[in-house]
Amino acid sequence: MKSLLESVVDAYLANEPAEMLADCCFVFPNKRTGVYFHNIVNEKFAAAGRKGLHPASMPVTEFIASLADGIQADRLESMFILYNAYRHVVTQMKGSGADIDFNKFQRWGDVLMADFNDVDMSLVDAAELFPNLESLREISANYLTENQIAAIRRHWDEERIPAEVSDFWNHITHTLRPPGRKPPMEFVKLWQVMLPVYEEYRKRLAEKGLFYMGMAYRQVATRLREIKAGELSFRRYVFVGFSLLTPVEKKIFSTLRDKYTPDGSPVADFYWDNASPAFDMPGNTGAFINRMAREYPSLHPCVEKLPGFPRISIIGVPSRVGQAKLAGEIITRLYPHTVPESASEQERATLLRRTAVVFPDETLAIPALRSIPPYIDPVNLTMGYRLRQSAAATFVSSVVKMQLRGRATARDGAGKFLTEDVLQVLTHPIIHQGAQKAAISATLRLRLMRTFTVDAAFFMNPRLQELAPVFSFVRNSDDPDAVLSYLHTLLQWTLKALSTPAETDAATSAADNEELELYDLDGTPITPSSEASPQIVDLAIAQRYFDAITHLRHLSGEYLRKDSIFLADSTVFRMIERLVAGETLSFQGQPLRGLQLMGVLEARALDFDNLIIPSLNEKIFPRRHYQKSLIPPVLRKAYGMITTEHQEALYSYYFYRMISRARQVWLLYDARRGAPHGGGQMSRYLHQLIRLYRPEGLRLSLHGYPVLAPVSRGVEVKKTPEIMAVIRRYFSEQEPLYLSASSINEYINCPLSFYIKNIKGYSREDSIKEWIDESTFGTVMHQALEEIYETMAGANAGRMITAQAIEQVLASPHLIDTKVVHAINEHHHSLGKENSTPLNGAPLVVGQLIAQYIRSVLRRETDMTPFEYIAGEQVILHHITLTDTDPDTGETRDTISFNIKAIIDRIDRIAHPSQPGSRLMRIVDYKTGADPTDAPSVEALFEHPQNQRASRPKAMLQLLLYSQTLQEHRGSDEPVQPLIYSLRQVSTKSFTPLRIGGEEVLDHRDYVHRMSHYLIPVLRELADENIPFRNTTDLRACHYCKFQDICDRKLEN
Repeated sequence: MKSLLESVVDAYLANEPAEMLADCCFVFPNKRTGVYFHNIVNEKFAAAGRKGLHPASMPVTEFIASLADGIQADRLESMFILYNAYRHVVTQMKGSGADIDFNKFQRWGDVLMADFNDVDMSLVDAAELFPNLESLREISANYLTENQIAAIRRHWDEERIPAEVSDFWNHITHTLRPPGRKPPMEFVKLWQVMLPVYEEYRKRLAEKGLFYMGMAYRQVATRLREIKAGELSFRRYVFVGFSLLTPVEKKIFSTLRDKYTPDGSPVADFYWDNASPAFDMPGNTGAFINRMAREYPSLHPCVEKLPGFPRISIIGVPSRVGQAKLAGEIITRLYPHTVPESASEQERATLLRRTAVVFPDETLAIPALRSIPPYIDPVNLTMGYRLRQSAAATFVSSVVKMQLRGRATARDGAGKFLTEDVLQVLTHPIIHQGAQKAAISATLRLRLMRTFTVDAAFFMNPRLQELAPVFSFVRNSDDPDAVLSYLHTLLQWTLKALSTPAETDAATSAADNEELELYDLDGTPITPSSEASPQIVDLAIAQRYFDAITHLRHLSGEYLRKDSIFLADSTVFRMIERLVAGETLSFQGQPLRGLQLMGVLEARALDFDNLIIPSLNEKIFPRRHYQKSLIPPVLRKAYGMITTEHQEALYSYYFYRMISRARQVWLLYDARRGAPHGGGQMSRYLHQLIRLYRPEGLRLSLHGYPVLAPVSRGVEVKKTPEIMAVIRRYFSEQEPLYLSASSINEYINCPLSFYIKNIKGYSREDSIKEWIDESTFGTVMHQALEEIYETMAGANAGRMITAQAIEQVLASPHLIDTKVVHAINEHHHSLGKENSTPLNGAPLVVGQLIAQYIRSVLRRETDMTPFEYIAGEQVILHHITLTDTDPDTGETRDTISFNIKAIIDRIDRIAHPSQPGSRLMRIVDYKTGADPTDAPSVEALFEHPQNQRASRPKAMLQLLLYSQTLQEHRGSDEPVQPLIYSLRQVSTKSFTPLRIGGEEVLDHRDYVHRMSHYLIPVLRELADENIPFRNTTDLRACHYCKFQDICDRKLEN
């Protein structure tokens, strides 16, 4: 089956002499089509043994530019010119001193430029349109008074009155004012100034010899009336593959259609692709193409109507990225049939170009690129790609965030960054591509330092110096020269990083480096070939980012001076980031070699044998919103401008034309119900094929994925001789290792977690936090209380704490505050011991809260005075023996000895609550959480409760074990009372004893034998070499486990 281009070439070769063919210029919608056209001409010439000059060709934009005055302005410079035009108009309206924030304007700058372009492409009289726009906006305004609105809202008790419609159009201008006075709120309605801004914008562009495409089209449409046929560069212009024409295009085509050379030959010829049977069926919005063909007929009719549709498979995939993977599978299945194994490299590349993947959703291009097997080569990508979607953009965004939150110290002006921001930059893939060893080294050092800020000088270390260009501190983020210079250096570093091959790829042969080749629109290579296609894309985008920054540096002298631009509440950093992120990169592959990946617009006028189109969901193809506009649809329709109906008709034509000449077509859509981006709802084009057109051989299917019921993954580690050697040290006095109550609780909760932490010695590093977390809060509280009580105990005989001593501390808040400041600076700010740097911000608030808790504890304990303060934060290393005896006979059933390490928050003696004249030793555990202080039995200390919301009383087990340890270590039979101080409840609730089985725990000895009965089997299991370490089956223990990823546990909140 002939393609459109082949049909046109054959028609001209058969009907026009060589001289005429050499003096023709073929005009196409894009440059890529011209490449295919010349390849067909070359093949036809070779097959016929014919020699001669090829006809010329050009994209339509180049044709228009050749007839217009000046050159096309790029987006960045256009934005600045439009801003200055708008600023000039507003200043004239408001008087001198009016300033418009560029960052606020920039959000609407692209919309304004698109609207002005549409006005010209539609040949609308701007002097008529914009006053009507103003009148429409005035009619839409809300004229209720404030009192009327307030009365209605009170009546209905809700916000039923919407905001004034015209407020959407308000731009606030900041006027110069005397110091101390409030800024006046002066509004300029954007729709009131659109006409003068439009005129001023066009005037400023013309003065610089620049134009935007709509402006050039309008100029050419007028100029062509005056140009005679003989004054044009070619005898004939042949327009091929166009679709729905705008009014200005119609005017240009009509003017050329009606022109003839002196010998009577027409100056223009037109070829329309209306071959698809869909265009002749009722209800198809793409049927406008038949009208175009009648209005602008062909000199040599050659486009034949097709009898039917190709073989079409419609496949639903319950995944967005899964569509890209399925596209790769389809290509893999096609490969043996499309390219014989005996084919040469040139033949393979030529045959592969008959297959294309067209992306309505451009973001799927990179996943699809990764899904294509490496033996299918070459692969060519041709499409537009927004910089904000690239790795380079996310990298620059992270760096900009780091710079904006960095500060210069008041003392010496040294630059400092937040550690959190530095770590985010250090872990970015681009950093690891360019300086992996230095990035890892810097990350490890920062985690060990555990500081909240990092000096920029940190990266001047010789081992980290290759990162210095990234972490150079910009002192003034409002200085365009400084910011652009830094970003220029940053992007140079980025390009070098992305150009550096990974160490593992260094041995890759050059023959494998041709998988993807990228060329600019003029045919020049963008980047060398590489074996990793996505890396080439990242490199090309980074190069485009670098070019945009370089261009901005050239423009900065004229447009970014302080008197040329106004930034009210942002910085040059943020302005440049937003400005450049809106840029696009046009990838242009080698269209004559290899598998083709392209966007919808790049596929215009091209035909392929095998066609794969993913993302055929409603709201994606066709898109729900085509572009933002300040001109409402009612005025667009009234003035014949492009509307959503035009866009939908255009995309309907693109779709049916694209699939018309293919042999096999695969149409993929996201079949997930309720998924974002139109998921679950097939495109209207698929519904039309299924229900209206019903092509022969149409196949519908769902590409399912096997879904297995979640199974709790069991992980176990057998106790090898090496592991048993470590375990035995917990039970031996030779080279002892020590268990703690926490590690025993860890084993009861999850033996695997115990193994990871205590046998292998792994611990996941806690992230450095800007705030004081629960752990640091408790550490600060413990240290401050210990030092305060040590101060009081050391000042009194017998280490007695008296009511008078407590009153003196409470009357001197400086002591408490100082201890808290020292503890926060040591454990949160990492400033060392007894550092008195004043607190500020959140640490100050938390410090005041901790000080308040400490005062509440002291007030509570006034009622217990006098009491003896024995020790705080007491560390005990002891070899303890547990004995399980029969409660009836007293016989020993089992005994075990092990090494234990106890860290006791506080040991004291108070007056015995039930035995006057005697004293009671206590061990106190300070708790800042809500730990249980009541248990139904000793057995409950070792078992997870039935209630899913309840937690095992681990702290009670810890205190009873430490009480026995303390007694044995001291070599006495003195009773010990374990007690928990719930510090967060101290102001509302007194300290109460622990309770087991409803009874207060006053003497730990009452529970020693029952404790031993349940604890000895736990320790026996630990020492048994035949019982492996297994992960727990109780998922409650996994919620706060730092190693849950090892077990692949999926936990619900």
